[in-house]
Amino acid sequence: MKHSDSLHADLQAYLQKDLYPLHMPGHKRRFSCAGALPFDLDLTEVPGTDDLHEAQDILKASMERTAALFHAKRTWHLVNGSTLGNLAALYAAVPFGGSILCMEGCHRSILHAAELLHLHIEWLIPPVITPFEVAGSLSPSDVRKAFESGRIYHAVVLTSPTYEGVLADVSAIASICREYDVSLIVDQAHGAHLGLFPECGFPESAVTQGADLVIQSTHKTLPALTQTALLHLCSDRIDPDAVEHALDVFETSSPSYLLLLSIDECVRTLQKDGAALFAKWQDALHSFYDRVSSLRHLRVFSPQTQEEVFAADPGKILLYAPMGGEALSQLLRTRYGFEPEKVTAQTVLAMTSCMDTKEALLRFADALLAIDNTL
Repeated sequence: MKHSDSLHADLQAYLQKDLYPLHMPGHKRRFSCAGALPFDLDLTEVPGTDDLHEAQDILKASMERTAALFHAKRTWHLVNGSTLGNLAALYAAVPFGGSILCMEGCHRSILHAAELLHLHIEWLIPPVITPFEVAGSLSPSDVRKAFESGRIYHAVVLTSPTYEGVLADVSAIASICREYDVSLIVDQAHGAHLGLFPECGFPESAVTQGADLVIQSTHKTLPALTQTALLHLCSDRIDPDAVEHALDVFETSSPSYLLLLSIDECVRTLQKDGAALFAKWQDALHSFYDRVSSLRHLRVFSPQTQEEVFAADPGKILLYAPMGGEALSQLLRTRYGFEPEKVTAQTVLAMTSCMDTKEALLRFADALLAIDNTL
């Protein structure tokens, strides 16, 4: 099938053939339980729609567009989230019963992969940032020290950025891994936006910092549907056929075309308008941080004041609340109409994206200032 530069257009071209679906899904594109759901595009693998597990046509072209935008050697679209990417990356890169160096605080999917593969994990423990009580940046010297012990490792697994946006020095760690001929896997689920438009001021991506495999969630910080993610191959160290096999093992055999379409439309939007969207995002963040600089009691995390931080993503707004995180989140929710991402005993985490407006972030800043004045 001849494809265009748009998965949506390609799927519409298929629909125009007016073929009666004697195949799943059972709604047959004739019934919708909710009017807003695009059942007409909920397709399956038939001639003309390609096959995610053996992409040769329109899905292959869609993933190639994504790889070009993210500067990866190859990219796979994932419909089971970054969880799938982490499972597949370890399955492809580490032998059964192997050993890995892993940054403490990793996503539970890493632990599940270790359980399934009977992996031995040696933990790399980053410093703790007070009073926020979150992990700082893992030191490259700690990685080198582990290698110098003489133990054999098959991969290093980093989480960068962390949930709270703290980044490791991936370039330095990647250099050490190459020195010892060990693969570097970076769970960058919270950093799909990094490195796309460097002129807009966001930190660099692990994709271009020497990692071998990088996993990113498009739905976390980019405009894509929940459960969409990317697995990037960034070097020749990992066999792409091993990645393909791992995805066959862990990914659903009935991938949602609605999720695949969401990734493609996200990529097309970024190709067309991404630089402008990211510039507006940075402007909104600068305005927010400038306005909250006068807070007296609430504290906004600032990497410039933390020795334990190599770099941080400004799109994550981490707040220390002296009255407790739950009390602050309740005020934000009930009095000011804001629903934060995460709440701990003493902190509240707010996530932003290129879809946020300056008006919304300034309104959030004003809410924090009003609360601060009551303390």
